[in-house]
Amino acid sequence: MDAEAAGQGTDKVRFSKSLSKGEKVSTAFRKEKIKEALDALGIPYDWDTVPNIAVMGSGGGLRATIALCGTLVELKNQNILDCIMYLAGVSGSAWCMSSICKTENWTERLKELEKHQRETLTESQWNFETAANALMKATNDENYSLTDFWSYFIVYQMLNELDESTLPEQRRSSENGKNPYPIYAALNNMSYKGNLPGTWFEFTPHEVGIPDLGAYIDTKYFGSVFENGQMIEEKEEKNISYLQGIWGSAFGSKKDLKKQLYGIDLSESRIIDYQIFALVSLRVMYIGLRIFAN
Repeated sequence: MDAEAAGQGTDKVRFSKSLSKGEKVSTAFRKEKIKEALDALGIPYDWDTVPNIAVMGSGGGLRATIALCGTLVELKNQNILDCIMYLAGVSGSAWCMSSICKTENWTERLKELEKHQRETLTESQWNFETAANALMKATNDENYSLTDFWSYFIVYQMLNELDESTLPEQRRSSENGKNPYPIYAALNNMSYKGNLPGTWFEFTPHEVGIPDLGAYIDTKYFGSVFENGQMIEEKEEKNISYLQGIWGSAFGSKKDLKKQLYGIDLSESRIIDYQIFALVSLRVMYIGLRIFAN
């Protein structure tokens, strides 16, 4: 198998630490926009080596969502946003990104999008039946897990929006050169504590993979089954709401999860892991009873 040729647009795993074809095309177009922005600001640069400037948003739930949105608006006000090559985020910052990056010319409509996000958070309401239907559909997948519950009953309830669009749909807004290239991050709880290779997963409109290991697949096949570098079973494409649950990385740190569930810092307590999942399971059972009762 040609490792470089696999990945985006194929049903094979791409084994490489180089950028995907889609990212190369996107950043090439973006460089022209960055040159114009740097010239307008009078900032000197080497014409052949345009700097790769990135904005990286931290985690922190809704606080991070709101903070990143406000930061981007101000960067736009200061004519700096057009100098940015990459926009990366995890948890709440990724929620903000997924909300705006689906708009083709989002950097030009940022104030409008910020207003929409603010109104959605403050005036909209989540719908129990919508969440329940999404969760019931997810139970048909053999890989159904607490991530599905977290996505449709926690994150959706926080954001007041269930986004059924898909990440590859953001390719248009990423490849036109008008916007920074988005990179969404998620934690692997198996390697997070020891900061081992493979701790971070990377999601872009073109590929999903593990940078440390140099293994990527086409984003539209995320969730499908692979064996020996070849897809053996294609699954339905995951929507943004499900991915928001993954990017939230709630299960990446058991210490933080205990604190979230119990409301206090239990890092030094003797509460064991199964108690956490027992509590979550009770909540799932309660919701399940409500679903079937209706």
